[in-house]
Amino acid sequence: SGSICAMLAATERTMESRQQRASKGEWGGGVDAFGYQAVEGALVPNCAERDIVVRMFTDVAAGMPAAQVAAWLRTEGIRTRQRERNGKTVGGKWFTSDSVKAVIRNVVHKGFLVHNEQLFRGEHQPIVSEELWERANRAIAPKADRRLLRLEEDKHGHLLKGILVCGHCGSALTPHPASKKDADGRPYLYYVCS
Repeated sequence: SGSICAMLAATERTMESRQQRASKGEWGGGVDAFGYQAVEGALVPNCAERDIVVRMFTDVAAGMPAAQVAAWLRTEGIRTRQRERNGKTVGGKWFTSDSVKAVIRNVVHKGFLVHNEQLFRGEHQPIVSEELWERANRAIAPKADRRLLRLEEDKHGHLLKGILVCGHCGSALTPHPASKKDADGRPYLYYVCS
């Protein structure tokens, strides 16, 4: 029972130490993200992988599906990083749609760290800008999430924007103000084929 208590106390101290490091923006160890390498306990961009990460983000943000990004990575012979763990070789696999999305979703690439579901600005150099990270993550969001993001950005309350389609040609219907106004002077909306 004494050894169990000692182990629990050591685990608690380790967790507190990692929390403190994260709150200061210091990397707490573990597996370094693709695009980075651990140097003396800090994350440093990996020269060979940094440009690959930038291209992945740029292509996804431009609308290229993650599966297509994985395909060009295979064509270029680029695999996930290979490591030794507990005497076994892990990694070194072909990128898949899911592993591309995992790179895109990783906040480390925009200069942040996550610990206990809290986000901290890291002291490491970001590989991509926050704006590029956001655009790429919007592009890989599920369609329902993208629609909700559009609705959140819509300051005019166009609740059916992005949902209604023309029954004749299938194009999106877009909101337009009518000449008639409500009691507050705001025009009523109607939807027309784009």
